[in-house]
Amino acid sequence: MSSPRERQKQLIKLIAKEPWRHSIRSLSEQLKTSDDSLLRDFKNLRKRGYKFTEDKNKCFYLEEIGWEEQKSLDDSTIRQIKILRMLRAKKNGLSKTQIENNFPEVKQMEIDQDLREEPRDKETQLSKKTISNDVDHLLRKGLIVKDYLGFYRFNWAMTLPPLYLNSSEQNLLLAALEVATDSKPLACDYEVLRARLAPQIDSILSKRQTIFVHGRRPWQHIKRTYICHILSTAIRHNQQLILIYRLSGQEKANEILVNPLGLVFYWALDNWYLCAETCKNPRQIKTYAIDRILLIEENRSKFIPPKNFQLDKFYQDCWGIYRTGHIETVKLEFDKDPIVASRLDEELKGRTHCQVTEDEAKGKILVEDRVDGLYEMAVWLRSFGPKVKVIAPLELKNIHIADFRKMTQIYGEEN
Repeated sequence: MSSPRERQKQLIKLIAKEPWRHSIRSLSEQLKTSDDSLLRDFKNLRKRGYKFTEDKNKCFYLEEIGWEEQKSLDDSTIRQIKILRMLRAKKNGLSKTQIENNFPEVKQMEIDQDLREEPRDKETQLSKKTISNDVDHLLRKGLIVKDYLGFYRFNWAMTLPPLYLNSSEQNLLLAALEVATDSKPLACDYEVLRARLAPQIDSILSKRQTIFVHGRRPWQHIKRTYICHILSTAIRHNQQLILIYRLSGQEKANEILVNPLGLVFYWALDNWYLCAETCKNPRQIKTYAIDRILLIEENRSKFIPPKNFQLDKFYQDCWGIYRTGHIETVKLEFDKDPIVASRLDEELKGRTHCQVTEDEAKGKILVEDRVDGLYEMAVWLRSFGPKVKVIAPLELKNIHIADFRKMTQIYGEEN
């Protein structure tokens, strides 16, 4: 008989690979378990952040993945993280009542009590006392402070400054984090820090395993950071992975075996991507969006990375994260505007072959670059409106013109 964790993993696979097909009854028959056991499995998965939708026939569709079973975060930790983020965003702090009002579960419980009804879902009910305990816990840990007016504020003195460590120092810090697991103030703090550091450490092959496309850095997204940590661990150890992956625009997911090679963050789409080699012949290196991965399983096999593969070289000419293999020399002319200049400085600083010069006589900023992915670049150019002109190539110029013609058709020339 399989364990509940193993059964839940199989349940996720079935629903992801065959959406809108499985009900409680069909799942219980296929997994050879009782309906009650499956109902408990669904309750456990929902507590771990998985979101399921049911149709009129009570068949399931997996909307969103949750936490991996090995290191899932408990409810109190997630609530405390939410409170910390609220206070980070509020310079003047929040009262305890204002904090409670940010939790819909508290409001629903009060409504149920006023109507003298049983809570709709006892698993998700949340009292003011629970939130108060969370606030007091953060206060005792020194992560927040209380001012003389009774408002709670984020304690910025507890924030880690940017870390500038060499490879050996990073390795030493990671080892210390492993030892410090039992004494961490929040269950995710060390996971997030470890996830940030781990991809930066050079592997035995001395190659970078994480790159950021252009200049901007990612906002912290706990669930994505956690998934990236799992992937970066597999990358460092050359561990094959089995992914349950859903392509864009499709409901059905596929099971694929890959050799993970590196992680890429693309700020324009605010998403992380996995660069991996397919294990089926002919082998290809492809890019997979992190938010479309529904399940990650370790395969027992190790792999040897492709000879001379370097992640930064693989993406160096890409404008975004999709490679076409067709590189064009692009020439652009921007208005010499302080905001435009600031954006160009920030968003082009990671481009290897990019040259930026100023034409003082015309009051223009000239940009020349080698680009793979003209359609992705056209999306970026639209954000500058009339402050940019495409000089070359003709294909990019035509894409840019076609975009503005469509806008004219939508709004009309007079508008």
